[in-house]
Amino acid sequence: MMNDSVTSFTGQKRCPRPKIDRRLSRGRRDAVAAEAHEKVKYAFVGLSGGAGATMLAFAFAEYLAGLQMTRRYEADEREARGYDCGRVAPRTFPGKRCAPGVCAAAVVEINDANRPACGFDYDRIGMDKHFEGREYISCYRLLSQGKSVRGLANFDGGVNWMLRVPGEEFERFEVVDFVRLIDNAAGNAVICDIKGTFGLSLVRDRDRIGELRKILEDMDRVCAIVDPLPSSMMADREKLELFKDYEAAGGDIVYIINKCNPGVNRREVKNFLKVRGAFELPYFAPADIYAAEYNCRTVWSAPEISRQLSDLFGKICVFHNFSTIL
Repeated sequence: MMNDSVTSFTGQKRCPRPKIDRRLSRGRRDAVAAEAHEKVKYAFVGLSGGAGATMLAFAFAEYLAGLQMTRRYEADEREARGYDCGRVAPRTFPGKRCAPGVCAAAVVEINDANRPACGFDYDRIGMDKHFEGREYISCYRLLSQGKSVRGLANFDGGVNWMLRVPGEEFERFEVVDFVRLIDNAAGNAVICDIKGTFGLSLVRDRDRIGELRKILEDMDRVCAIVDPLPSSMMADREKLELFKDYEAAGGDIVYIINKCNPGVNRREVKNFLKVRGAFELPYFAPADIYAAEYNCRTVWSAPEISRQLSDLFGKICVFHNFSTIL
């Protein structure tokens, strides 16, 4: 490890941070700004901290980026074959098509902690390596300064990464600030990674749950991630009640039970949650998760994990708006 001082894009010095010598394993070319489209908004939020919401949100973003690239390639192939035969190829995917390399998804971190106990998402995928030699714009600093965040872009691999920069500390943000960030994110789909500890800085649970509810109400789909460990499920009963109340009021929510393994008593999990149609994901091999982070990648880069996630992501994807990407 080594220490390295960091200078923000505003020219201000931040405190030296310990560094790990990792190598970046790239998979896709960088993207350029997307044209304006109606956005689809997803929220990934854990019932407890460490449930795996961030891991799944990041992987889902790369899934959407790959999906857009595949569809665009297939559409181009159909057009090429159509012109070769002297006829116009049919429009298989309706809607306006974007220029090559547009951003399929934006990942917006919703985090109100200056020093998260589980570390920064920015470090999770080695964002400093991805943007080596390029400027990474701090959306949180812009918010704190009351500046515009419209069209904010940190494009890499078909994804716009709007993550909190380590070492920057701010006074508490209001819900309206996070909503501004979400609404102005450049990308065809906006994936909100809401920290499991969001709102814990507030004294009253009623205020904490109320702020979270305001963010969820603007989502097209909420993915509630559950760690089936009994202590994790019991850690925040108020949030579970929020999920159920949100669903009863007509909110679109899916439950994903993560980290399923032979030690999990599924009957007890179902009796506790009392939800129907929950999806299950296995406890992925720690070696794959650790290798992804050491290579500055999401778990989507692990073939075995991406294979198991593809089926789930295909089911939770809101296609009625996503089709406009092409």
